[in-house]
Amino acid sequence: MSATLLIDVATAIKAAIDYAAITYSGNALLVYDYEPRDLDSRPAVTVDGPTAITRREPDFGESQLGSDDWHLTYTLRIYTDLDDPEGAARQSRAILGQVIAAIDADETLGGIADLGAAFAHATREEVAEGDRQMWVYSGDLMVWALV
Repeated sequence: MSATLLIDVATAIKAAIDYAAITYSGNALLVYDYEPRDLDSRPAVTVDGPTAITRREPDFGESQLGSDDWHLTYTLRIYTDLDDPEGAARQSRAILGQVIAAIDADETLGGIADLGAAFAHATREEVAEGDRQMWVYSGDLMVWALV
């Protein structure tokens, strides 16, 4: 169960964002449940991870009898082109808000995150890919599952 949980959570995150049907300028947001080498188009969202797994310490009990607590961290990255800085700012802010809303709308990610999921924080950086500049919001999505 624990091996499939790690794959299923990434798939569930992608499904939650896809279900929100996020568009910008008439184009559907491309969502990957992995971190690709190259993006087919931008804006895009990638789901990377788990980038961290936390279990209980040996001298602490689980939160519920008969279950093991898994605290998982997945990194979500939102990529937008920086051709037009004002447009990129608006686009990236709008998409970030919609991605957060998509997770908040289904905090259990279809039931796989038994005790919830939350987009914890996001930071933005400017990244060069060849001669193209992008803004990338990176944020941690915290998932609490029982196994």
